[in-house]
Amino acid sequence: MNCELKYGGHSNLNAAISLEYGATAHISYTNVSNSGHYGLYSSSGYVMINHCAFDSIQDYAVYTQNMDSLDVYNSNFSNNTTHCLYLSNTPVDIKNNNFENNGGFPISMYSAKLIHALTNNTSTGNQMEVIHIGSLYNDFEQHLHNSGNMPYYFNNDIQVSSEDTIFFHEGSVVKFGTHRQLILNNKPMVAHGAIFTSINDDIVCGDSNNDGTATQPSPGDWDGINVEYAEGFISLSDCIINYGGNDVANLYMEQEAEAHVQNSEILNSVGYGIYSSGSTIDLKKSSISQNANHGISATNTTVLNIDSCLISNNGNNGIYQGGNAASELFMRNSMLTNNGSYGVQIFNGIVDLGQNDPMDKGLNTFTGNDNGNIQLYNNGSVDIDAYYNSWGYNTASEIDAHIYDDDENSTKGVVFFDPWFVPENRQLQLWVNLEGPFQYSGMQTDLNMAGLIPLNQPYNVAPWNHNGGESVTEIPNTNVVDWVLVELRDAADAASAFESTVIERQAAFLLANGEVVGLDGASALEVESAVTQSLFVVIKHRNHLDIMSNFALVESAGVYSYDFTDDAEKTYGSNCVDMTDGDYGMIGGDANADGTINEQDDIQEWYPNVGKSGYYKGDANMDGQVNNPDKNNVWIINYNGSAIIPE
Repeated sequence: MNCELKYGGHSNLNAAISLEYGATAHISYTNVSNSGHYGLYSSSGYVMINHCAFDSIQDYAVYTQNMDSLDVYNSNFSNNTTHCLYLSNTPVDIKNNNFENNGGFPISMYSAKLIHALTNNTSTGNQMEVIHIGSLYNDFEQHLHNSGNMPYYFNNDIQVSSEDTIFFHEGSVVKFGTHRQLILNNKPMVAHGAIFTSINDDIVCGDSNNDGTATQPSPGDWDGINVEYAEGFISLSDCIINYGGNDVANLYMEQEAEAHVQNSEILNSVGYGIYSSGSTIDLKKSSISQNANHGISATNTTVLNIDSCLISNNGNNGIYQGGNAASELFMRNSMLTNNGSYGVQIFNGIVDLGQNDPMDKGLNTFTGNDNGNIQLYNNGSVDIDAYYNSWGYNTASEIDAHIYDDDENSTKGVVFFDPWFVPENRQLQLWVNLEGPFQYSGMQTDLNMAGLIPLNQPYNVAPWNHNGGESVTEIPNTNVVDWVLVELRDAADAASAFESTVIERQAAFLLANGEVVGLDGASALEVESAVTQSLFVVIKHRNHLDIMSNFALVESAGVYSYDFTDDAEKTYGSNCVDMTDGDYGMIGGDANADGTINEQDDIQEWYPNVGKSGYYKGDANMDGQVNNPDKNNVWIINYNGSAIIPE
């Protein structure tokens, strides 16, 4: 305790502190610097490091192997030549440490034993801002927790084979190196609120590989998650798998493995979103989108159960089912839209897309697939039940023209689609206030009066990425305040209205009295999609925090209506501002639209544009000028505010 150890650790021989033969050590308030080899070496026993500093070590600052446990708390590691913590076959608890300006990884682990947390650590200026996992120890229950700004980095194929479960806890992020994968051989995996993505993905956990904009994420950066053999099991809830698929799919299942996927997104695979050969897969309230090949490819004896999912914008079929006659596809309440080939292509097996029973309707929507041509392609001899679905057309002849079956080829089975349903166009009446332009009892229209509101909707860029073509030749109403983005979610309750439940998005105009209207500046919006559970609405604006309805919208005489302005409890999480006595609105100041009001709004949007006039996100009060009132009267007041939306 309270020691200084300098210039020890003779090169290639030993460490400034060397512990062996089951030693137990508590090292506190000690500074180790300028070691010619390791700072600390231990090959057995237990070591706790607390409130220490390791500086300018010529090799690993701490090197352990085959230990009972290592705890590192409240310590600083800086200016070391290579990795700070190099750990082999050692259970760890690493919290509240700082890693700065080191030549290697902050933490590098081989035969890792992850059971305790690696939390509240900070990392800046290192070779990479990651927790490097070279391999995982088999026959050991593993727990990967939220590790802050340092994601777990797999730059090897991580193959695990045991009966013990690997857990990815909420907020954990795994970034994969080029062509790397996670392989589960008979090992169960449970992930909740985790993200699996490319090391080039700077949106999640920042620029982890410290290369600025030199690399950008793209489909196929890594291989995917591979679940093998009969005992293979994976459970994903509220997860994202992104930019993989170089080895077939983002999620690859085979040989009677089992997957349960709920409220999750599987996207941007260079191959399939999900590939299954002989597995059982349950998908619920999830999105399979923007994958280069099929969204889902199910072959051989795969059993595929799909409920309330969005399968969209995949390069080939939304769902491809081929192979063995024992394959099964059961789908309800799902949307297959804008896939490059067919919504569903069937070669064989048992297919149930809806029964001719009002109590067991399909309630699936097929639209925009195959460039609007064939929505369902029956390429086998099996008959398909597809009753009570929406096909985008109102007559049997129109629907039949967009289904390939025995009518086109007598060797093919029949697709039974009659009766079907046509979603009615229902109106959506909404009222919402923006804090920035609100004065006294209404919102100012300064941007409109100055001619600064664009004629094309401004939400076609990140982070919204709305691909709608809403545009006008002129702003249709002098009372227009600005564009807003309206998002509809179909969910059982507000808490489960995740992004995967989105059924529609549209850009609209907001009027000074709080009314949200269509492109003509007066009409109510329309709900075009079928609502199978309960309807919730999210309002987004380019420099205010997003809000969502706390209660389901109730339809009356074909109209859904919701007023956010008169009661704080109507906003999910009561995340709104009382601007006057009883006038509630969206919280202003989120200039970079990342969901949090902090210094990044100032750095990215206000400071670079201060003194300018125009349509700037840094103009928090929306008077057409970027100046001190935006910062002092909106941004500072709401500093540290965050959006509260189920994601």
